[in-house]
Amino acid sequence: MDKIAAAYGYKWTSQISEPDAFLRTLEVWQRNINDLSDEQIIKGLRKCIACDEFISISSFRKAAFGIVTPEKAYARIHDDRLAAQAWSMVDNWKKKTASEKEVKEDFIDNYEYLTEKLLTGEDYDI
Repeated sequence: MDKIAAAYGYKWTSQISEPDAFLRTLEVWQRNINDLSDEQIIKGLRKCIACDEFISISSFRKAAFGIVTPEKAYARIHDDRLAAQAWSMVDNWKKKTASEKEVKEDFIDNYEYLTEKLLTGEDYDI
């Protein structure tokens, strides 16, 4: 626990200063990453290290699943499976007739919907 406090400083000690709080936090984290593969956990840990800060469970899960912001995903619809799925959910007629702004708004709605399902562990296969 002292190593974590040294690494994250006030952000850690202000949230989890007592051993009991530390154990409760570990239990919460364990429940929230239990469904992740070893590879996904490693991705999440790399994000923690790269950020050099104590991140939330939600941010950890986003890193583990490789989830990017909707704007970045929109630029990667051909290279990212989740973005491609969100793009496929946009009505084809709308893609042909609506403005790019309207199409992008639909894409973002779809992407956020799929992201939420993925982060909450709902059945969803990408």
